[in-house]
Amino acid sequence: EKIKWSKIGGEKKKRRPLHEVLRCFVDKSVKEREVGYCTKELHNMIQSDQGAFREVKRLVQNRNHQNLTSWTVYVGALAANGGGEAQVALADAVKTDSPRPLTSEEYEALLLSIFYLPEGPLHCDLVNAILDLTLKDEKGEDITDTAMLVLAGLAKRAQKAGYNDSLSDSVAELIHHRYRNRSSLYHPDSDEYESHLRVHIWAFGNLGHHSGFPVILQHIDHDNSDIRSGVISAMRKLSPQYTDSHLLNALYHDEHSEV
Repeated sequence: EKIKWSKIGGEKKKRRPLHEVLRCFVDKSVKEREVGYCTKELHNMIQSDQGAFREVKRLVQNRNHQNLTSWTVYVGALAANGGGEAQVALADAVKTDSPRPLTSEEYEALLLSIFYLPEGPLHCDLVNAILDLTLKDEKGEDITDTAMLVLAGLAKRAQKAGYNDSLSDSVAELIHHRYRNRSSLYHPDSDEYESHLRVHIWAFGNLGHHSGFPVILQHIDHDNSDIRSGVISAMRKLSPQYTDSHLLNALYHDEHSEV
């Protein structure tokens, strides 16, 4: 006799109304574990329910959230949807200061959510919005650096998926230009210079573009261990034909320096 799996495990859990799910993110009495369940439920909901999608989109556009958790969940849900309409909504959130400017923490949550968009084509509005943010020095280095890292990662993933082939070349040119222009702003021995160097090495690694290899390799023997670590991490994301011998040499050097 065949087992009827639909009868096993009791009654299926009914999907809650959207307002109940959204309450999870603003009610301080809700436990952290339940917030995780609600987040997953919201992600599933906006994939299949156009009304739920429009409501979350409206909350993001109006910045009508009560805390950083709710903002992070809303933009993360749009990013998980990944469609063209969702990408345009995320682009609007990146590029507009209306109805109020985003805080640094809100920008970080937004950009990290965009970084994890599903693989596939990128909407031009989203690419242009992140590109413009990368160039807005008035936003501060924390925000513009993160925007550059996200843009590099998205360009690489789009290229791997067979879309936006020329985007990688354009982003590589931007990173090179930004690296050259900012290198003269800080003393080579300063913490600011090392931070600047590290973030651009990461960006070249995220992009995986061969033109970044000479810049990365130039710092493989840097005195700062964090920068050397960043170099190794970036090189592992580049084509093995450029990096294998240098990675082996770096490993050999580290092993013998510890003896």
